[in-house]
Amino acid sequence: MTDIIDVQQTFSIALSAPPIPEGIASIVGVDAPTEAAVGETVNITTTIRNDGDNDSIFVTLTDVDTGTIVGARQEAVLSAGQEIPFSWGLTMLDRTYNLRLDAGHTE
Repeated sequence: MTDIIDVQQTFSIALSAPPIPEGIASIVGVDAPTEAAVGETVNITTTIRNDGDNDSIFVTLTDVDTGTIVGARQEAVLSAGQEIPFSWGLTMLDRTYNLRLDAGHTE
């Protein structure tokens, strides 16, 4: 008698990653107006969550067009899973603000 293989299936089992021993900042949301008049104060609030281990989490707000940091660096120590809001007040320029929010952790 001869064995005949009728069907095959391959599969993988991934090696699980060890727990992350540092913080990982995640942007939960951003609250900002979609338009504003020149000279008006624009309030921007972002909520950041630490998806890693207890760590110092920071945020900055940068004007993409000029590369200038317009929202000063803010920092807080967050436990794993903790969320915190960070806010800035900017004066609206005579042009559209194209902004980038950067969030990370400190090593």
